[in-house]
Amino acid sequence: MSDESARPTAVVVGGGLAAPPGPPPRRRRTRRHPPGGPSRLGGLAFSFQRGDLTVDNGQHVYLRCCTGYRWFLDRIDGAHLAPLQDRLDVPVLDVGRPPDPASDGCAAPPCPSR
Repeated sequence: MSDESARPTAVVVGGGLAAPPGPPPRRRRTRRHPPGGPSRLGGLAFSFQRGDLTVDNGQHVYLRCCTGYRWFLDRIDGAHLAPLQDRLDVPVLDVGRPPDPASDGCAAPPCPSR
């Protein structure tokens, strides 16, 4: 039996942002067989440059309380590529209704860490 056939086999169902928390490919000891899709992970997440601005399609957005994703970024030495900002204020507007002055400058508290 060869070393290749002795390795366990893993099936990846859905290769989007949620799938990669397994071992990085260079350290993986399993053979990966994504059924019926591209042979790469990442799903539909993408970004592109427009001048000096990086535009993201929104799938890379994550919250401070996403400890599993932060752990994964640390594991692949990528946390420095996804810095956390101190706060994010997003005004919510609705057609025909004025903005709620009570929510101006008000942000939710950070999620508790585990």
